[in-house]
Amino acid sequence: LGKLLVEVMATLNEDRRRAVVLYLQGHSIPDAARVLGWDTKKASNAVYRGLEQLRRRLAQRGLVP
Repeated sequence: LGKLLVEVMATLNEDRRRAVVLYLQGHSIPDAARVLGWDTKKASNAVYRGLEQLRRRLAQRGLVP
């Protein structure tokens, strides 16, 4: 599972990957925005779209909740 997650995370563009990693580590969106030097809207968008891509790509590889 870990290897698959790393492989799929690597397919996300860099901004989305960084935002999703921070979010999955427990950072709030405002915290992630501060760490990344972005406004909250950009961080929120990157997390939302990044998680959606992550879910879709994991499902394509047979991993669904």
